[in-house]
Amino acid sequence: MKYALYAVVPAGYLVMFALSRGFFLASAKKILAGRPKLAEQVRPEVLARALMIFLAADFAAAASVKLDELSDTVSRGYLMRGEAGEGSRTEELRVAAGGEETEVVLELPERKPGDEEIREVLDAAAAALPALVFGEKQKNAAGFYETTENLQLPGKAGEQVSVLWMTDRPDILDWDGLVGKRIPPEGVSVRLTAILSYMDSTEETVLPVFVKPPVLSSAEALRREAEEAVEDTNDASELKVTLPGKVGGKTALWAPPESGSGESLLMLGMLAAVLYVYAMIRRREQEKQLRLENLLQNYPGIVNKLVLYTTAGMSIRKAMERIARDYRRQREQYGKEQPGYEEIAKTCRDMANGMPETEAYRALGKRAQVREYRSLAAVISQNLKKGGSEMTAILERMAIEAQEDRKKRAKIRGDEAGTKLLLPMLLMLVLVMALLMVPAFITFF
Repeated sequence: MKYALYAVVPAGYLVMFALSRGFFLASAKKILAGRPKLAEQVRPEVLARALMIFLAADFAAAASVKLDELSDTVSRGYLMRGEAGEGSRTEELRVAAGGEETEVVLELPERKPGDEEIREVLDAAAAALPALVFGEKQKNAAGFYETTENLQLPGKAGEQVSVLWMTDRPDILDWDGLVGKRIPPEGVSVRLTAILSYMDSTEETVLPVFVKPPVLSSAEALRREAEEAVEDTNDASELKVTLPGKVGGKTALWAPPESGSGESLLMLGMLAAVLYVYAMIRRREQEKQLRLENLLQNYPGIVNKLVLYTTAGMSIRKAMERIARDYRRQREQYGKEQPGYEEIAKTCRDMANGMPETEAYRALGKRAQVREYRSLAAVISQNLKKGGSEMTAILERMAIEAQEDRKKRAKIRGDEAGTKLLLPMLLMLVLVMALLMVPAFITFF
């Protein structure tokens, strides 16, 4: 009846809305006709919808009152308890008697089942126990449930019945369902008792179990015999544990487990050697890369000095020697080596030792392994071979190009530095957010 009312009310409203929409609209126009000020603010369609909503609320209120009347048992003089297992509940009521009125809170315990019902629940739980403990196993011809493994003894049978377990042979099968270690080969019968409790009633049921020794592999059998031999040989009150010379009637040789430390150290040594070689290769590559970067950094200064000295009337060789002499004096003063100027100094030493000037410049380009130095060496060598007065102008163009390349490299390094700083900045942001949010969470909770 309750759910029927919930369905009838909205269904009736939908029918009314479909059939009587014109009625509500006519009613709205009639209301607004006598109220010009209201008509200026509200259109007839809006007022018609408001009337529909009000009528729907009226129907819902009527249905709610009717449902309360149908579910009200107090006026009929009784209350309903919760079923067994649902727990107790409270009811707040008003009571009037002798001209006085007050509020009363009644505690209603759950319904207590009768003795017959309790017995049925306990009997059903007892009947379900074998399946819970042994699964699909059936009794053997002697009327026992056979097992060679630990049993899972449940603490409850269903939702309402508690189970307490007892056994007459805890050394063979204890009350937790664990099978003992020393099971005779012929097996042992055990009386496993389950005490079922429901409400204030208890019932005992017996599960006859025949425990047989498990089928062990040779290694498992040796392990169990060794454990038993150690237990039989020693007293639990002694600090020193003696290892027996025989296990299972056979001579036993005891040894500590292999630690594997030697193999581990060997593997660590191999790994360390590989990492060392990799680190040296990586270091050499980094040094090579650093040398190339320093060569590129020195190149614009070298070309500018060549332009300066050749413009002043020096030959290329004299300009090179002047650059090398200034560098040696600077290195002695500050102790800092610069690969580009080191190559210039070596070129001057080669020429001083008798190497032809052209070959010395060609060797400079090969040693530097940088395109800019090879181009410089080629330009100087070609000028020495062919001669000409355009050497200074060529060097000036090369100096301008070197400055432009230097700016580009600086911009690229700046971009790379910004990218490398992105991860540390994100980590710092997370740390700052944690420092701000953790105190707020602590204060809130």
